[in-house]
Amino acid sequence: MPEDSIEPMFLSGRKLIRKIVSSTDALPAMPEVMLKVQKMLRLPTTSPAQVAKVIETDPAMVADVLKVSNSAYYGFRGKVSTIQHAASMLGTGGWLN
Repeated sequence: MPEDSIEPMFLSGRKLIRKIVSSTDALPAMPEVMLKVQKMLRLPTTSPAQVAKVIETDPAMVADVLKVSNSAYYGFRGKVSTIQHAASMLGTGGWLN
């Protein structure tokens, strides 16, 4: 059975994330999560892991961050498939630019 014909509820992990990201153009981010991330990024003591933990609560932000971190702009040769990986790659300094 082709993977595309499998219902999303039967997919798991990375396959499900890929299916969601590839089938959505844009999801609206939850404002409260975005505000929390912006506040965190202004604090010099915030770690990428802390930012990742908050971003993971918002599917729209997850999709956007993975899309950006896999863009040619960053020139990463591998595939970024987790928010933790994206956060460690992007750090905390460049998110608000």
